[in-house]
Amino acid sequence: MRKIYLDRLQIAVDLLRDDYGRLLEAGFGNGMLFPTYNKLAQETYGIDIHGKEKEIAALFKGDFRYGSIYEIPFPDNHFDCVISLSVIEHLEDMDKALSEIGRVAQPDGDIIIGFPTDNLLIKLWFYYKKSPALKEHINGPKRILEKIRKHLEVREVKKLKLLGITFYTAIKCVKK
Repeated sequence: MRKIYLDRLQIAVDLLRDDYGRLLEAGFGNGMLFPTYNKLAQETYGIDIHGKEKEIAALFKGDFRYGSIYEIPFPDNHFDCVISLSVIEHLEDMDKALSEIGRVAQPDGDIIIGFPTDNLLIKLWFYYKKSPALKEHINGPKRILEKIRKHLEVREVKKLKLLGITFYTAIKCVKK
């Protein structure tokens, strides 16, 4: 499963270019992708609601801030890349979050959204690990895709598959 965890991040990274000015990760978690982001962008930013900005900033280069995906603390059209991985499946108001992501992204900026697929193997794994994800993943992939298509223009889709089963989807979009 650790390989699947890391491979899901890689399919999202594979959607990125290497010439961004400002890149934001909305929901940066443990910050582990910032060494990669720092190679792809002149300036890197992260927002999250977990309150660990100082700890993450001590480990990685970047501007880490407390902030909600529902009210991203940056001006309109500020980033030429916005990334949000494994966040949207937890959100009660996907419309508001996707509107905010679109608001801070530049008109031709890349928007990368990644989310797990809802399948029996994942459910069994979460059950075995006693993971809270079984209850915390309130949005399934079909609903997520509907909301993304409502707010953004999909440019590319990558899926992480193992034995023909999709485990994770990463989507590259732009504003409509």
